[in-house]
Amino acid sequence: MQGRVVRSLLCQVAGDEYAIDLTSINAVVAFLQIVPMRDAPVGVLGVVTLRSGTVPVRDMRGPLGLPPGDAHATIAWHLHQYVVVISRPDRQPVALRVDRVIELASVVVDEASGSSDYPRDSSLRRGRATWRGRSCILLDGEAVASAVPGVGRCARA
Repeated sequence: MQGRVVRSLLCQVAGDEYAIDLTSINAVVAFLQIVPMRDAPVGVLGVVTLRSGTVPVRDMRGPLGLPPGDAHATIAWHLHQYVVVISRPDRQPVALRVDRVIELASVVVDEASGSSDYPRDSSLRRGRATWRGRSCILLDGEAVASAVPGVGRCARA
């Protein structure tokens, strides 16, 4: 049975691939520097300035239950930082830092597939997605942007 097709941003975090439904994405931006914040909450790397104002940047590793990356690679010294800006109704947008943007693609989603526990917090996932013979978890961008650290990791197919 064929699943529904969803336009998504494919990205990589800690070597694993994820898809985020484009309907929750406001922008994808490559930055040379994320400005660190003093006494920032856990998982907040700093802020970036966009046309709409200052946006907090969260490390996507936290909501996915992954350990933080190397501070030198994560904040100002890494030359290829990507943030995915997630729109949240009636709330400030949040940028999620990912390691790599792979591509925009139409993925096929099998929402009935319960074969994966990753991320363990089921409110973060919309189903297993496939494209070009590869598999990952389609994430709910708004839920990931709002999530607290401590859930599981996407498994490779």
